Amino acid sequence: MSETVSAPAAASPGLVAALRNMVRPQAASIEKDIDFAAPGAARLGRDVGTFDPVRLARLDSFTRAVVFVVTLLTFGGARALGLQIEPGGLSIAIGVVAFMLAAAWLYSTARPAPRLAAGTLMVAELIYYGIVFIVFSYVMLAAAGPERAPVLSRIDQALGFDWKAYTDTLSASPRLLAAMEECYGSIAWQDFLIPTCLLLWGRLGWLRVFMNGFALGATATVLIAFLVPAIDARALYTLDLSDARHLVSGFRLTDDYLQVRDGRLVLLDMDRLTGIVSFPSFHTYLALLFLVGSWPLRKLWWCLLPVNVLLIASTPKFGFHYLVDVVGGFAVAALVLGATMKYLRVRPPAPAA
Repeated sequence: MSETVSAPAAASPGLVAALRNMVRPQAASIEKDIDFAAPGAARLGRDVGTFDPVRLARLDSFTRAVVFVVTLLTFGGARALGLQIEPGGLSIAIGVVAFMLAAAWLYSTARPAPRLAAGTLMVAELIYYGIVFIVFSYVMLAAAGPERAPVLSRIDQALGFDWKAYTDTLSASPRLLAAMEECYGSIAWQDFLIPTCLLLWGRLGWLRVFMNGFALGATATVLIAFLVPAIDARALYTLDLSDARHLVSGFRLTDDYLQVRDGRLVLLDMDRLTGIVSFPSFHTYLALLFLVGSWPLRKLWWCLLPVNVLLIASTPKFGFHYLVDVVGGFAVAALVLGATMKYLRVRPPAPAA
């Protein structure tokens, strides 16, 4: 059974008309090109023949098991460490997640509609991952071992990277700096734009690659950060950390880091948490995930390429990362996304003897 997709509402009537003209022909083309009753099509859409549906189902199950364990570690760890979670808008978000999961189940079973099932599941996952992994980073930081920022700084020096010189150079170019700041903040819309476009264009297999890649990459990043806890480069190079117990830097991420590390921050307010990870850089990982996820939509990919190149280049300045953090983000992406693609790809049959 097929279903229709309506264009999202927008403030400008002209924009609404443009979106309608773009989406309607594409949706009609998807409905015509895809036989959703074909084996694997309900899960893969246009990606039948690109990914193995059985392996994709296994990867989905593995990712959900990982997220379940992360959830237990997050809320169980918070309780064990004496951290209290101030829900704020959390109850509303959880309600939306529950509603979307119920809709995904409905459109997967009782009233089969593959793209609606994929879309409602996507929304539920994006909201839930945003909640759990942010809190997870704070809990793991509270339990982390010795400070490793000096080690990261020495590695940067060995690589010939001078953080202060790099950031000062960028500050001397206001236009470039403004562009990089916009690109650094682009994760706020890229992590919704890309899966939405994959959904609308019927690339349901690539949509699952993106969502699994987000969850597995976030898990790997936070766990590595637990092993290599490090205060941000700006704090290390510009603040006197000799007695950090009473230091108030005026920068929220730095202050959160210091207060979590010494036990002063015990109330985690969900309305203000942003996640705390230095090594490896999750922004770098996301930039690479965005490029991998948008690959089947080549026009979109070319539009996003310069955005994500600047995103990566801006992480030392706006994310206050060490260069080795960026290298670590590349390494996590190579491991997680490389392994995912290798596992899911359909291999051509061997030639007959």
